Amino acid sequence: MKCKQTESQAASAKVRPENARFTVQIQAAVRRRDWVGAHKVFLSIPDPNDINYCAIINADAELRYFEEGQKLFSHMEAAHMTPGVATYSALLKLFALQEDDARARTLYYEGLQKVPEACTYAPLLNSFLDALARAGKASEVWQEMQAAEARGAVLDRGHFACLLKALRESVCPEAAFSWLEYIHQRGLKPTIQHYTLVLGACVKEISVSKDDAKADAYLSRLMLSLGEHGITPNQYFLEEQVALMLGIDRLKVFMSSGIHGVTIERQVKALKVIEKASASGLKPTQEI
Repeated sequence: MKCKQTESQAASAKVRPENARFTVQIQAAVRRRDWVGAHKVFLSIPDPNDINYCAIINADAELRYFEEGQKLFSHMEAAHMTPGVATYSALLKLFALQEDDARARTLYYEGLQKVPEACTYAPLLNSFLDALARAGKASEVWQEMQAAEARGAVLDRGHFACLLKALRESVCPEAAFSWLEYIHQRGLKPTIQHYTLVLGACVKEISVSKDDAKADAYLSRLMLSLGEHGITPNQYFLEEQVALMLGIDRLKVFMSSGIHGVTIERQVKALKVIEKASASGLKPTQEI
């Protein structure tokens, strides 16, 4: 599929200093988690442009007001405004957070047809892949990555993180390990985020199998690779380590429901992981 080359519409091209100021104010409201404030700013804009719509739709996605974001996109279409690639990306993010990969797919291909730069705009592809990843559709994520690369997109670490997320959600730890190695071979230098996603796939499997020996083996492989590549664990990786040792899927659920069903041996292993991390100054994000 080739991207359709069209000229940008005047509505998308309107760039005024005051519009930029409004966008900054919307973004500031989002950082304060102030959805009402963000919309007050948007409603005060005399003639909002595509960039303003992008900012407010992104605010709705970030603050989980999904229906409002969709309504705003409908307003753009009703006003015959052509959304820019960043606006498509913001709405795709909204659908991804709703785990609506079907609507995300429709919108993604619409964006490819209507916006020339969509073919090579990394965040747009990333938002679409995230929607597929949350549904655990690893094969589709890779197919879309290959198709995007054929259209001229440059695949980056964020795109491969979506692939690993899909493998985590579909509980495929061995495949995740293989893809992690492929990312290294490709020269993209995985970050601790990529390792945490692989560990997450291991956690999901062990939470069902309760195979302590396999849990230890998974963790040993990951720690060896981290050491070889000079990557330092962070608090999120630590929390997944603890979950793996406890044999549970989600640490937050465990913290709220207690230690029922977790053996003393697993609790001791988890405690040792925490103590070792604490000795190096690393602590989990939540009290354990």
